[in-house]
Amino acid sequence: MHRRASAAAHDVLPLLDDPKVADIAARTIGEIAIPSRDVVGALVRAVNDISQALLRQQAARSLGQFGPAAAGAVPSLRMMINDGLAGDADLVIAAVEALGEIGVRATDAAPDIVASLGAPSVLIRRAADDALMKLGATAIPALINGLKHAKPDVRSGSAVRLGELKSAAAIPMPAFRSARPALRARSTKRNPSGPGAGTLT
Repeated sequence: MHRRASAAAHDVLPLLDDPKVADIAARTIGEIAIPSRDVVGALVRAVNDISQALLRQQAARSLGQFGPAAAGAVPSLRMMINDGLAGDADLVIAAVEALGEIGVRATDAAPDIVASLGAPSVLIRRAADDALMKLGATAIPALINGLKHAKPDVRSGSAVRLGELKSAAAIPMPAFRSARPALRARSTKRNPSGPGAGTLT
């Protein structure tokens, strides 16, 4: 069965070059293909095709279905986030969700996902939240840097994510302690004279 599905998927690969059916082909590949270098490579090329937004979205979703086996797509998915932040929320969401499914092998993309916390779209922010939780402890350095980001939404989102990861016991205490100075500075800035200002529990 797997052998037949894999053979069928390779028959579908050339359809990625046909603009009329490329997005359907990308979806089909994600549903029936066994991830291989050829399959992942073909979907990566689709993700890089800036002339077809729907194709890029569907190719990203299919890569996400492959999970860690699609780790080779991480650089292209990172570029897709940056392209989408210029005005296409659907591109960002598809790329961020795929990176979350790839998991810890997508750690290099954590800074891009953290930056997405400052997007105006609530759907992008939710996708970024979910992806960061899937990256778990590997996202800590990017989240700590996010506490110093120029955008307030990124700073606050990073603080919340760090707290959620700590509560979920997803990060080791020594790593969380490294975030405390930035969190303490943020708390003091927001509430310099209130009860407990500048303190963390």
